Amino acid sequence: MNNNLISQIRLGKEEKVYYDFSKLKGKNTDCRIVLTTKRLIIYNDGIYYQNKRKIRKKGINEIQRNTITHIEYYIEYVKSHYISKMIGFILMIAAIVLAVFKYSNSTYLPLVSDLAIVISGNYVLVNDLFYYGIALIILVFALIMIFKTKRTLIFKVISGHMDDYAIHLKKKKYNEEAIRRIASKLYMP
Repeated sequence: MNNNLISQIRLGKEEKVYYDFSKLKGKNTDCRIVLTTKRLIIYNDGIYYQNKRKIRKKGINEIQRNTITHIEYYIEYVKSHYISKMIGFILMIAAIVLAVFKYSNSTYLPLVSDLAIVISGNYVLVNDLFYYGIALIILVFALIMIFKTKRTLIFKVISGHMDDYAIHLKKKKYNEEAIRRIASKLYMP
């Protein structure tokens, strides 16, 4: 299916397009939403995981506006798993221990170079820059592992009593604005 979704759907006689959001970014998917006077048309193309299987789906879901009973959109924050937090904590301790060993001129660390560089009028050994740089990189990586959260924008449309449809999008400003506009327009006649 190509990018021009409006040319591939048939509009009724008195049906016109309110919004056409073609640049929505989903989680591992491409998504496009078209809101008309009578329908909400959602196109998805991407990779989904179902029962531990990787599935590629393409499809168009058309929902009549008069059958929509409930709409909700929210941002879901999923924090990192406790195992990755423990690995990050261990890496953080290792970075601090490396920096302390270098600060105390420990003999456990091998000498990389005897060269010195002048930085803002002070002599700094390349050996110090090497070990402190490695410690800083490990510390930043560990802090990212500890405090990282996954953010997902979820848009749910419930049509009738049982039919529901959910889209998982990346949390970006364009996606949030598009979902906000669609939700506000759906409740207007």
